[in-house]
Amino acid sequence: MSFNPQQVAQDIRQGEVFREVSFAGMDFSGQDLSGGMFEKVDFSGVVFNQANLQEAVFIQCNFERAVFNGSNLYKTTFQGALLDECRFVQADCKEIMVVESSLRQCLFEASVFSVVTFNESDLSGTVFRQMHLFEKTFFIDCQLDQCSYAGNSMDASVFMQANLETVDFTQTAMNRCVLMKCQLARQKFTNVPLTLCQFTDSVLDDADFSGSNLSQANFKGASLKRARMNKACADQVLFLEADLEAASLAGASLKNAIFNEAVLTRTVFAGANAWQAIFHFASAERSDFSGADLTYADFSYADLRGARFGQANFERTRFHRALTDSESIKSGPGRLAADEALLKAEYFDAANNTY
Repeated sequence: MSFNPQQVAQDIRQGEVFREVSFAGMDFSGQDLSGGMFEKVDFSGVVFNQANLQEAVFIQCNFERAVFNGSNLYKTTFQGALLDECRFVQADCKEIMVVESSLRQCLFEASVFSVVTFNESDLSGTVFRQMHLFEKTFFIDCQLDQCSYAGNSMDASVFMQANLETVDFTQTAMNRCVLMKCQLARQKFTNVPLTLCQFTDSVLDDADFSGSNLSQANFKGASLKRARMNKACADQVLFLEADLEAASLAGASLKNAIFNEAVLTRTVFAGANAWQAIFHFASAERSDFSGADLTYADFSYADLRGARFGQANFERTRFHRALTDSESIKSGPGRLAADEALLKAEYFDAANNTY
């Protein structure tokens, strides 16, 4: 059976469902295919320029090398689709759903992404360039090898359990983004805003955040071995239970940062501003706080054996029950060897515990 674009559009308006037919190489430019239902249809090489595909559903369809420039894909669904080498230039991709599909070597350029979901899909080699809007986009259990987000701004987007080691994040600005349980070793996030981002339980060994704005970010449980955050703004950042062994935060702003139960062995804080930072129960053996501002910092219960504090600034800096090589580290000017309120709480707890 032969088809023409106008007839297909008309059949869709009459409720026609298309199954196991071929539209390969056809030109649907400007056609209204909104609400269409397609299953196992061959759209390879098809042109959808300026087409309206709003709320269309494509199940196990082949779109290899199709072109969607300027198309309206609002609330379109792709299930089990083959979309390799497709082009989406200036496309409206708001609220699209892509599940168990292949989008290898695709191009999304100057398009609009908002509330978009990619679930269990392969986007290897796909490029996102000059995106006009990139917000609330979800990449769940996706393959993203050699993918590029370079130069884009992302807001409230989510990457879950993804290997992002080969992804290009050059000059990618992020706000409120979540990169949870991701592999990000050796990634470069230098001199970019990463405010309020969540890197919970991710692997960031040897990553470089130098000069970046990490204000209120969350690295709870993350591995940051040998990572670099030199001169970064990391105010109010959570490093709870994170591993920063041999990392460098030299010259960083760490005001109100929290390092509770973090591994800080041989970590460099030289020249950092750790005003009111908290290091409760941190393992900070052989760490370097030389020249750091430790005003109101709290090292209660921390392991500071072998740590260096030369030329550091102390002002009401707490060392309550901290483990040190010498008591003189706790008792110098500006330092509080014991916190009276904590001592009272400990005594009260000990007196009232019944085991």
